[in-house]
Order: sequence, then structure tokens, then C-alpha cells
Amino acid sequence: MRVFPGFRVDQEYCLNVKYQQKKEKHMLTLYLLFIALLALGITACRWGANSSDGINSPEWQRRQDWPGFH
Repeated sequence: MRVFPGFRVDQEYCLNVKYQQKKEKHMLTLYLLFIALLALGITACRWGANSSDGINSPEWQRRQDWPGFH
């Protein structure tokens, strides 16, 4: 394949470059997904609900004391 006179492009080289670009694109997607899940886990630990209250906990009394709910 000739692009310019005197300049030759190897087809195998082009396929290798396309493969590398596709591989890098997939790796970037995986990194972004990992970072998003990590951020979600950190925010869940920070601002998530605490479900460790027992059956006899004063949860409803605490909820009544929250401003804006009565």
C-alpha cells in the first residue's frame, strides 16, 4: 500500500496500531469503571445508611427528632 510516492505503509503495522488503540481504549474503560466503583464504595461508607440497629432500637424516635419531618 502506498500513501505517498516513496513512502510505504506496512499493512501489518497498521493492524498492530489499530489493535493497540483498541486495547488502550478498553483498558481506559476498565480503569474508569474501577475508579467509579471505588468512589461509589467510599461514598457508601461515608454517607450510607447504617443498618446495624437491632429490632429494639430507638430508630423511630430518632427519626421523629429529625428536622423537616413533622
